Amino acid sequence: MSKYGKYLAWLIPVFLVWVIYANTFFSSIFTGRENFSWLVILFHTIIYLLIWAFVSWFISRRKKKAKPLTIWFFFVLVFGSALFFLLTYIAHKQYLIVTTPQNDSISIVHIIVSISKGILIGIVLVAIQYYLNFQSQWRAASLKAANLEKENSKAQLHALQSQVNPHFLFNNLNTLQSLIDDKNEAAQNFLIELSDLYRNLLKTSQNEVVLLEDEISSSEKFNYLMKQRFGENYNCEYKIDETEIKSKFLPPFSIQMLLENAVKHNRIDDSYPLHCKVYKEGKFLVIENNLQERKASYPSNNIGLENLRSRYSILSNQEIEVYKDKDVFKVKIPLLSIKQYD
Repeated sequence: MSKYGKYLAWLIPVFLVWVIYANTFFSSIFTGRENFSWLVILFHTIIYLLIWAFVSWFISRRKKKAKPLTIWFFFVLVFGSALFFLLTYIAHKQYLIVTTPQNDSISIVHIIVSISKGILIGIVLVAIQYYLNFQSQWRAASLKAANLEKENSKAQLHALQSQVNPHFLFNNLNTLQSLIDDKNEAAQNFLIELSDLYRNLLKTSQNEVVLLEDEISSSEKFNYLMKQRFGENYNCEYKIDETEIKSKFLPPFSIQMLLENAVKHNRIDDSYPLHCKVYKEGKFLVIENNLQERKASYPSNNIGLENLRSRYSILSNQEIEVYKDKDVFKVKIPLLSIKQYD
């Protein structure tokens, strides 16, 4: 719901009061009887607005705790509204008894009627709040889905780093493999790993999330290619419990993207070997590397990190964390629960 929509929603309880008392208002105009009171209208308007605020506050608190709006919570709000309505009625009635001696005392019939009226009013106001909340969630979910599709497309382009048709690329890789001498095992293995890496990228590019197990497997293929490129000057170590990799999720290409950044922005040679670590820390997966920044001829625009931040903002309310000092650079990315994506 928009900012103005939230303000306009406060007119709903006011409108409800006028619907209830419309008959009395028009009856007093056409019959001339003094059975309509602006004071009564004002009193009930305040009561209905307070009930609206009461329901809105409790729904807001429940949403902040990420708890669903269930049926039982609906009735808790309804009976809470009815109790509030009854208490205000008793207080008002007691005031009338004190200030107007001829006024009747509170009877059981008055209490029953007041509770019944409070329940009906509560059902209407809570139902409207539920409807507005579900409508707002549906719009937010639709917007998130659209944004996530957009961000995943960006991630795919970033990961592939090429505008070559994938089928054309695979066909030529297979042709190149047939041209390489069978005795050159290193070159054959390099081509196989490169083909598998691109195949994984294409397979997962449309997914919102992937299993941590699959993400690690894909990043290990990337590490193999870097190992062939830099030899012993590149190393990546994984320290993750086996039970964790089958029950946690990440946005696709997360680990590889961060490892690519480490290779891109750091000097790697015999004097400056690059050591990367991938490990779990609480609810986060940490990708860490020793810092030995190379002097780039152009400034970094941090596209990879910003893309990852954008995808996490769509997938959950958790954020990635970046730490940097003179020796170490590390990024902590939240591990997403399987319950969110069953």
